[in-house]
Amino acid sequence: MTKMPMTRMPGTRLSNLSTTPIAAIAASLLLVSIAPGATDACMIQWRPHEEVEADANLVVEATILGAEAPRKSFSTWEFDYRIRVESVHRGRTQAKTLEVTYDDDKAHRRGEMIVCPIKHGTGIENELEVGKRYELFLESSDENSELLLARALTQVTIDSGEAEAVLAILEARRASAPITDEHWRRLLESDGYRRLKQREASMNRAFEDDDFRAFVLSPELQERRKALAKTLAGWSKIDATAAVERASRYLPAGTVIEATIYPVIKPKTNSFVFDLASDPAIFFYLDPQQSAGVFENTLAHELHHVGYAKACGVTAAPQGVDAQAAAVRRWIGAFGEGLAMLAAAGSPDVHPHAASPAADRERWDRDVARFDRDLQRVERFFLDILDGKLASNEEQLEVARGFYGVQGPWYTVGWKMAVTIEQNFGRERLISILCDPVKLLASYNEAAGDGPQARWSSTLIDRLRR
Repeated sequence: MTKMPMTRMPGTRLSNLSTTPIAAIAASLLLVSIAPGATDACMIQWRPHEEVEADANLVVEATILGAEAPRKSFSTWEFDYRIRVESVHRGRTQAKTLEVTYDDDKAHRRGEMIVCPIKHGTGIENELEVGKRYELFLESSDENSELLLARALTQVTIDSGEAEAVLAILEARRASAPITDEHWRRLLESDGYRRLKQREASMNRAFEDDDFRAFVLSPELQERRKALAKTLAGWSKIDATAAVERASRYLPAGTVIEATIYPVIKPKTNSFVFDLASDPAIFFYLDPQQSAGVFENTLAHELHHVGYAKACGVTAAPQGVDAQAAAVRRWIGAFGEGLAMLAAAGSPDVHPHAASPAADRERWDRDVARFDRDLQRVERFFLDILDGKLASNEEQLEVARGFYGVQGPWYTVGWKMAVTIEQNFGRERLISILCDPVKLLASYNEAAGDGPQARWSSTLIDRLRR
């Protein structure tokens, strides 16, 4: 449904009218006098969202389980949905599933008058998709639940333009056809290529068009043409719903996950997120060897990064915190890698590499076994920043890079901390301290208790709290 610019006739705001039945009807209708035979004279008008939200006595985060065909009359289309309640943001309900109805009033004639409804909602309420997650504002009673307004909590799209452009060049070579300027223009102007180049530049890495042309024309890539084309066809049909659901379980309620997924053919084999603050992107190296399970796990991992950035952003340090402590607080955010490992697995009881090859599981287990040593290494890094030994961003980055590795301490220590907190205090507690770096360390210490595993020193936590 397309929303027109909102205009309002005087006296039609619900808050300015009495509560009599006639006034209530007038609040949702405009009567427009028209000449016989005239076309629809209505301009769609929308109540301000804040008004609609205030009318809701039940606000939930929910997944759409089913949608019925609309029931139509001359003045209203009714859309019925069955929803699974994931969490409650306002009001109370013990129900795990609910039946809700959205009344979509239509313009209609009454004699020589046209009735022009004043609509509520965001414009998506009559097309909610099964399997998708929404924040729903409801007017609920024991008898029924009316949907007033819906907001999508996931807006994930796939842009395979870069990979398609590379494959078009490989296909032209296979057919001994000329590779034209148009082939290269399509590649170099694709959003995937353009943003990939921006990402490399942001990390001060060389990325030249001529070098990429040489990669595309290499015999090694030509040999992989069939496998790459088959993999892209499969990935382009991905329904990201399951991965979004998994990531969302480890994010604050109502967190909107918005991202563009770029399957890309490129020289480096890594996958990563980019530009989380303004236009989140997830780049996936197009890998024919990657199983569906590994792909879904990686997608959930990267989507958690997107949601984590949306929920927490760049959290400002409390007033009075010095520059060194503020820098350490920012670096603690790198443990988001470990949080994403837990979210992608779905539970502390599931191995983070359950879907991975045996070699990856073995490597992870070896690295987690070094938890005590690695926690102490990261603490030394934090203390060196606090002591002014790593004053510049460049010096800090040089050390911090060593904690990434294949899946280094930012992953393993972060994962172990998150698992310990959830196992001892529950997932709700873990999510509640997600965006507070000092509480994350302190909550882990509390959860670890007097057990044998390493803990953060009171010296470090006290200095971060000052």
